[in-house]
Amino acid sequence: MLSKKDARIKKIMNRDPVFKKLVEKTGPVEEYTRKGDCDFLADHIVQQLLSTKAADKIASRLRALCGGQISEDALLALEEEDIRRCGVSRRKAEYLKAMAAAIKDGALDLEGLDKLSDEEAMKALSAIRGIGSWTAKMYMIFALGREDVLPVEDMAFRSAFNKIYPLKPGRDERKEMERIASLWAPYRSLAARYIYAAYDRGILENF
Repeated sequence: MLSKKDARIKKIMNRDPVFKKLVEKTGPVEEYTRKGDCDFLADHIVQQLLSTKAADKIASRLRALCGGQISEDALLALEEEDIRRCGVSRRKAEYLKAMAAAIKDGALDLEGLDKLSDEEAMKALSAIRGIGSWTAKMYMIFALGREDVLPVEDMAFRSAFNKIYPLKPGRDERKEMERIASLWAPYRSLAARYIYAAYDRGILENF
């Protein structure tokens, strides 16, 4: 039933019976990564505080404006007003330009992130204007393929988590999530992928 990451997932299942139930209901989950580059970061800067549907439309317009792929060179060649006409706010247009400039001048070395620890990679990404914890963690999980990152900042993850592990009123949500997820270490990203998959497949409605 499980993929090549059997041993890691089974370790979590042995520690956490609720997660075991989730895996059994969800079935196989692909451990994919998307090429980590300017396009990935631009896509997630656009997504900040927007619905997926709205963000996808804006990102699609921006890609078309950039010739099909959002690169640092393409963004730097555009005026902020050009970017804004895609539906991007003024602040996000500034963020996109700042991110592109950081990649271009080497302040953000995307290829070099692979050589850094999780903490160092988070620090390097978050140092760039417009890249907060959420964007940095999405990059680390889905572009760098890091195994032990907990995306507590992500609304979809929080929503799904609360369906699986109903949190008691009055408790600090983040601390409770971190406490429960400590059972998954050092594979918290892998566990998060199952939670995302269950959310996307509609499995949590009757969990």
